[in-house]
Amino acid sequence: MSRLLVGVALESLDVVPARGDTIWHDGREVGQVTSAGRGLTLGKALALGFVSTEVANAGTPVTIRPASGGQAFSGVVHTKAFYDPERVRVRT
Repeated sequence: MSRLLVGVALESLDVVPARGDTIWHDGREVGQVTSAGRGLTLGKALALGFVSTEVANAGTPVTIRPASGGQAFSGVVHTKAFYDPERVRVRT
């Protein structure tokens, strides 16, 4: 397999990637966003995308660059589902 589906958590809810935005790591393109949205419970924008296997590890820092140009934004690769295991956000 040359690509794997991973999640990417961005630092805030301010910017949500679009389908087709590119995913970069160490100055090279490693994948593409397939879908994204606001994770209101987690307080972060969340994306799914296919990336090359060498960056498909939890905690790998990536940059998402909009296909339409504009400012890039940072995120972190997640290999498991996004959720709040301690239910901290639900209780507050």
